[in-house]
Amino acid sequence: MRNETGATAGPAVNNPANASEYSPTGLVNGQMYFTRVNVLPDRFNADAFSLSDILQIIRPQLSIHFNFMIDLEWLIQQYPAPCRDSPIICVVGEKMGTDKKSLQAEVNANKWSNVSILGATLPIPFGTHHTKLSILECETKLHIIVSTANLIEGDWDQKTQCFYYASGYFSDESVSNQSEFAKDLCDYLSEYRLSDIAYWIDRIKNCDLSGISDRLVFSVPGYHQASRMNKFGHPSLSRLLRDRPAPKQDSRRLFLAQCSSIGSLGDKREAWLLPQFLNSLQGGKNLVLARLFLIYPCVEDVRNCLEGYSAGDSLPYQESTSKRQPWLREIMCKWRSEAKGRSKAMPHVKTYTEIIDGVPQWILVTSANLSKAAWGDFQKNKTQLMVRSYELGVLISDPTRVKLPYDYPVAKYGPKDEPWICDVSYTEADSHGKQWIVAVVGAASCELLRYAGDETIIREIFTSLNFFDKEKILFILNDREDPTVVGGFHWSLLVLERKIGRFHYYDSTRPAKTTVAKQLVNIVTPFLDTENITFTIADCPQQHNSFDCGMYVIEFVRRALKVRSFPCMITPSFSIAQNDKMLIFIIRAPYAKIADTEIEYADDIFMFSAPPYYLRVHLPREVVDDNSGTANYDSTLGEFTVRVPKKNHGENFPGLDMITELLNPQRKISAQQLVEEIVDDPDEDVEDDNEYFVKQEVTDISAGCSENSTDSYGYGFAWKRKGILGQLSEEIGTLVELPDPEHSSIHERSKKCAEKDAKLDFLDPEDSLRHAIESEFDLPLDVDAEDRQRLKDFPKKKLPKLSQEEQRLVALSLIDIVFAFAYDSRINDWEMCCETGWNIVKLAPSLTFLCQWKTASEAFTGAVRRSLCYPLYRNWDLSMKVVEDTKHIIRKGRSALLHVLSKVHAVLISSGEFRYLYNDLFITDYCLWIQYVDDAVLKSLQEEVAAVEMQKSDVGLDLDELELEGQMAALKVKEPQQLDSDDEPE
Repeated sequence: MRNETGATAGPAVNNPANASEYSPTGLVNGQMYFTRVNVLPDRFNADAFSLSDILQIIRPQLSIHFNFMIDLEWLIQQYPAPCRDSPIICVVGEKMGTDKKSLQAEVNANKWSNVSILGATLPIPFGTHHTKLSILECETKLHIIVSTANLIEGDWDQKTQCFYYASGYFSDESVSNQSEFAKDLCDYLSEYRLSDIAYWIDRIKNCDLSGISDRLVFSVPGYHQASRMNKFGHPSLSRLLRDRPAPKQDSRRLFLAQCSSIGSLGDKREAWLLPQFLNSLQGGKNLVLARLFLIYPCVEDVRNCLEGYSAGDSLPYQESTSKRQPWLREIMCKWRSEAKGRSKAMPHVKTYTEIIDGVPQWILVTSANLSKAAWGDFQKNKTQLMVRSYELGVLISDPTRVKLPYDYPVAKYGPKDEPWICDVSYTEADSHGKQWIVAVVGAASCELLRYAGDETIIREIFTSLNFFDKEKILFILNDREDPTVVGGFHWSLLVLERKIGRFHYYDSTRPAKTTVAKQLVNIVTPFLDTENITFTIADCPQQHNSFDCGMYVIEFVRRALKVRSFPCMITPSFSIAQNDKMLIFIIRAPYAKIADTEIEYADDIFMFSAPPYYLRVHLPREVVDDNSGTANYDSTLGEFTVRVPKKNHGENFPGLDMITELLNPQRKISAQQLVEEIVDDPDEDVEDDNEYFVKQEVTDISAGCSENSTDSYGYGFAWKRKGILGQLSEEIGTLVELPDPEHSSIHERSKKCAEKDAKLDFLDPEDSLRHAIESEFDLPLDVDAEDRQRLKDFPKKKLPKLSQEEQRLVALSLIDIVFAFAYDSRINDWEMCCETGWNIVKLAPSLTFLCQWKTASEAFTGAVRRSLCYPLYRNWDLSMKVVEDTKHIIRKGRSALLHVLSKVHAVLISSGEFRYLYNDLFITDYCLWIQYVDDAVLKSLQEEVAAVEMQKSDVGLDLDELELEGQMAALKVKEPQQLDSDDEPE
């Protein structure tokens, strides 16, 4: 069956790989799409597709995928079940990314008889097979997907990606009026020079793609001369843009490059970027003055994104490269995609576009990052083009079909912004409370360490490298034995996990050449804080010639830079009972992140993990995982009950009340080497086995909190909690903005919260902001079925007895919590979104700064001030509308407040970043309190709130002065200007 969009549609298929209520209907021929980001509201995914969506629509009978990285098992699961046994061909590089040999080994191991693997030749060192192309054949039709995403789950989940879709029906013979798009695709495929690809070239020639007017821009590795120079890289883009009409002389002309990695571009912009790349973007015609700007995420973008620092894995811009081109920062702009809802979905998409007088003229969506390896570099007086990598992109030259993945105007880096660098340390916690603490020690520094011979010099080297602040250190090794002689024969990588003294050695040859690595281990060991040093030869890909060791080290470094957290785990209190068949573990973990709970047991080991808790128990007898075990969580008690089957029924387990011995069993003293060498065994995960042997001490957080605290340092509901945030500080990072909440006086918190600056939108409001200000209040305020279902599961607990004054203070803190909820509702068309949790916590000082208010006016002032400092829209008129919304909600009374609190509770559970702790500290108790509090308390709150009238001077941010400056700036913006060399993007 064919639908009107041109794609073949089949019946719906239940695909467990991507379960969703979203149901795509079809793909339009010749269109660019975004990939689906699962955590976004449906309105931002309305025209977006997951890979399983695409394959479900197409239902391929034969497929070929060209890509840099492929997770075969995941890829196969994205196919509709009836199509998973259809022939699938994968084309990957011979090295780097997913290589042919390792992928073929996976196919053989899993006996996937329908999967074939082809290798793309990479004749020039440091090249990659970076193309992302899928061609899918059905009975009557051919479908073509040109994408920016690797075929791995992480690329199709929380990143900003795009793909281009084209299709055509088969003909019995070659199509005479074939499109340039089809010719481009055949030309590109023929460059692989693989007989298995000839079939696909023939199928394209027999497919009617005449309706596609867009063009393909591609790169193929090699040294290209004569007419071939204009077929590839930036010269091919120049050729396609050459005939476009020249802009008017007084036009404002701007080029935007947006990428996820940056190569070495030279020590000045005149080296390659301007004379080659920008010249090609202009079609080889420098008729009108033009500027080029680069959109690349800054550190703050990555820190606050959906993935946190883990997103940095896909942004491999290195410090050594950055230092060689400091001029590049002058043209760098932040990643912003509010209109698409993707500001926090880090970009893996790569786009290049021209903008004239504010209007995008064309866009190239491609796999190519900003690098000479991808785009090519002229050599031999411009008679030769050297290209290292395979790349492929689609040039859409119709302005009406151009869709930018980012917001325009763009935002340049501020004075404090720095580009994300993958191999430096970032100690400020990210959106998941993690840090990025890693360093790469270059070969020259390693040589100096090996031959310094003086402890003082070595310590100075370590200090200069911030060695003692790093969690993971990567040493690039060369086997040169004489420091006075140039050269060496072999490169390898040594990785150190500093805190636990674990060395991993990556060598692309066997047997591994460990001499240099062990020499460096012995030099480094005396400077470590632990005596338990291990040296592991890692199981890693192997080279198949005598010259690729450097290539493999680059890949090893890329893999080693994967984020690994080293959280401060809390050992929960627990007890163990037993019967003839089972051990019964009772584990108290009231602040556990339930969704991340993991329980494992086998032999004499039991392991429990639920951040921030971790427990490993060494049992006196053996247990077995035979699927008869169970685990339950009692939210009222904050306890897990885990039933673990004994291996031998009826066997008695002695000493189950000997907690210390169960946690840290005494080991026999043995004389062992300072450095123990462990060679990887394919049947034994040595690394994981050692990882859990850490000293454990039972910690009961509840013992540190007092429901009856009367001092001036409490927090939580009625300020009766203590000791919780302090013990969780390393795990939750900056969830609470208040520094040292355990020792910060309640009466000083509102003052500390006020010490912030404002960034206001005083220019003409953009349409979405104007809509938010002008929209009518449209928030249901009755307790609904979802609220009732949620509330019935709340714990049955007795709240602390409060005095009349304490009841009043508790009521006042409702104001900024309700304000934060109302703000988020208004700017999001009265719906919730992925930012709702952030908005509520960030805008409510009672939560994020643990504030206590003396008056309703003070509570409103605190909330309004934060609304003018932090969120997307910072506008006085908007804040005043939210003040009125807040008054309306409070005026509606008990049921309205319970409904709002219930919704806040639900959001904080699911929004991540440990925000669920605010439920434990505040919102759960508020939901209980609001149901029984005396009517007089609520009436008093309503009267005090209704009497509040706010002025700009109340917030103490010099708003009148800032508004005047904004209006003056607006006048300048509206004046017609001629573009000159000093113009910057807005």
